[in-house]
Amino acid sequence: MNEENFREWLKQRYSRKVVSDNISRLKKIIRTIADVDAEYNKDHCRYLLSLFDNLGDNAEMKRFNTNLPVGSSSIRCYKYALTCYIRFREESEEIGND
Repeated sequence: MNEENFREWLKQRYSRKVVSDNISRLKKIIRTIADVDAEYNKDHCRYLLSLFDNLGDNAEMKRFNTNLPVGSSSIRCYKYALTCYIRFREESEEIGND
């Protein structure tokens, strides 16, 4: 993850708290599930996004020992952080800063 550029991208759109929370959540996804850049390069994170289906209460998510709040509405926050990163990567590709 290009944390520095992602952080700057987030700062242009959100408050400092939202920036910090999204970075933290994305780091936890990276630590416990997969490298988001590799997943983006593979399938634009479609597989990672599918892990959050049904609030993360699904067979694929159970394969990982994430300690994410599976089944809780707060799992949406992790999916949102991932969605933000996908948008960041897409916009970076459009302007050639990947």
